Amino acid sequence: MAKNQIISVLYKDTEIGKIGYDADQRKSFFQYQPDFLNSNQYKKLFPYIIRRTSNVQVFSEFEGDTFRGLPPMIADSLPDVFGNLIFKQWLEFTHKEAVNITPLEQLTYVGKRGMGALEFVPSKSFTSTTQINIDEITEVVKKVLDVKSSIQEKGLSDLALRNIFKIGTSAGGARPKILISEHKESGAIIAGDLESTNQYNHYLIKLAIDEGLGYSKEKVEFVYYQLATSIGIEMMPSKLIDDKHFATLRFDRQNGQKQHVLTASGMAGWDFRKPENSNYDNLFKLSIGLKVPHKDIQQLFKRMVFNLVLANIDDHLKNFSFIGYSTQYCTTYSG
Repeated sequence: MAKNQIISVLYKDTEIGKIGYDADQRKSFFQYQPDFLNSNQYKKLFPYIIRRTSNVQVFSEFEGDTFRGLPPMIADSLPDVFGNLIFKQWLEFTHKEAVNITPLEQLTYVGKRGMGALEFVPSKSFTSTTQINIDEITEVVKKVLDVKSSIQEKGLSDLALRNIFKIGTSAGGARPKILISEHKESGAIIAGDLESTNQYNHYLIKLAIDEGLGYSKEKVEFVYYQLATSIGIEMMPSKLIDDKHFATLRFDRQNGQKQHVLTASGMAGWDFRKPENSNYDNLFKLSIGLKVPHKDIQQLFKRMVFNLVLANIDDHLKNFSFIGYSTQYCTTYSG
């Protein structure tokens, strides 16, 4: 992909605008599609940073590992730590240089498979996967995480890497996660990167990888989930698969539809890696500014106390998200 190539940003099959990136100037550019602006639809799609104007908007202040030069709400769709690890190994396997892949080109690999409802075209096409086996996927992930071995020494096949690439690059965070869809009647599990219909329950799964800690992070998280819901903290229904993998229903896939979701970091442009940004003052200010329902403010307060008491230090701004409905935003925890 050329360093200055432009791609389109879509929402609900409608092109909302185009984004470009100039690697030499280290700037990104965004311009709304005129028909989208004139429709007056989805006025709160991007509440901050990107203005509703027909002019080209230039962004030069978001360089660095978090936003990689893109407007933060667009950068939300880029792979995170684990996703980037898979991405780099897949590139190595296909003899591509990761250093030559621009953020925009990476978005074309995300395409229509990202979290939330934003989509990017042109998008890279991948053969759809039928049923998947979580234990087999876990074994592939273990090999991917083995930093001491080369891609050749790991003995991974193109199909194995492509499967984990499809379902493991979009979920955020540093821990190994995959996206799956489980048929409501048959229980059959398929790749969850493109599936969003109401025939399936759509899960984000944190895989149980033995890290030699002497305990299971996934089981600990399930206990945290049970404690949180027992005291009235609202969370998506969660479960353990095979008594080891933590699975939670995706809040961005509900009622057979994709839900528009932005993290607090992406919405406001706060770098979640900076401790001075990741504080509850900012979360409450952002929530009040968005006029979220009062019950969501109460939920945020409960989460704050819960995280403080149980010493959860992973409560940074990228682990809090806002779901955009037609008239307002609502908060959700996305850790």
